[in-house]
Amino acid sequence: MAALVHELGPGRARTLPGWAGAAVLTAAVRHRLPGVEAVLALAGEERTRAPARIGDRPGDEDPRQLLDGPLRVRRESASAGLGVFSSRLRL
Repeated sequence: MAALVHELGPGRARTLPGWAGAAVLTAAVRHRLPGVEAVLALAGEERTRAPARIGDRPGDEDPRQLLDGPLRVRRESASAGLGVFSSRLRL
């Protein structure tokens, strides 16, 4: 999550629900989806640059998964009428 927030920057990251990757969203996630898409759906030069910048951060996460995973989960949850629970773990 730190790598994703680093790439998005503080202004965009602060508009995401929750804190540093931890969030509980009810089935109303569909109402918040446009805002989350505006933050996470990177395009053009920004999309091209993002995986390399995320990959610069320590960790073994796949940069493309960090970009695509949160938005995919929220879209699938909204489509199914479900909520989202996300948490961050430190091992």
